[in-house]
This record gives sequence, structure tokens and C-alpha cells, in this order.
Amino acid sequence: MPLGGLGLEHTHLGHSIDRLYLDASLPPLFAVPFGISLTPPARGPLYSVVWLGLPNGFGASAFYLDDGQAVLGPIESGMQQLCQTAQGGTVAIGDPVRYLAPGVFVIMNRPTVAFRRCLSGAGV
Repeated sequence: MPLGGLGLEHTHLGHSIDRLYLDASLPPLFAVPFGISLTPPARGPLYSVVWLGLPNGFGASAFYLDDGQAVLGPIESGMQQLCQTAQGGTVAIGDPVRYLAPGVFVIMNRPTVAFRRCLSGAGV
């Protein structure tokens, strides 16, 4: 992981422990216990987001600031991707597709497709 960069470390010592770092020279911002996995972080101009996944397909979005303040979204299943926008919002690709931002929650009525991915230049 580059110094000064956001990073995710998967440790496999008989089991898996995921740790999220803001900088390689600092202690981890988050560490999750065995059985819970973190997706690579999506970083936006206001906050960042990761998916905390359970082995059964359920999980929750974790929205956090660089100082470690965090809030969890609802427990849900079917999340495919979390993507940040340049305007400071998050597109949650799941069922349904949603747009979230401070003070905003919109369900985006999109037709069902076999494969959907969000490409964003806002995140790292």
C-alpha cells in the first residue's frame, strides 16, 4: 500500500482478518473479525464507504470519515457495488439501485439487466 493512500489488507493466518488503513504509517482505521469481509473502499470528496460482508450474503454499508467516525447502513443482501460520485453521493448497486448523499435517499428506477456496474472517477 502506498504511503499516504487508502488501503485494504487481507491477512490469512489460518483465518482471514481484513484491515482498512488510511496511511501505511498509521494503525488501522478499522479491523473486522474473522467471518466478516471488507470490500475495497470507495472514496469520495466528503466521506468513504465499504461493504461489510457476511458469509451468508448479508452485510451492511459502512460510511466513514478520515478521522474514524463511522455509521452503518441497514443490514441487507444483494449488494453488488458501492460507488462514490464527484458530488459527494453514493450509488448503491443492489436491489433496488439507490442514490445516497447527506440528506438524500432516492431509489433509482432502473430496468432489470443481467449485469450492471458503476464507473466513477471520484474514488481512488
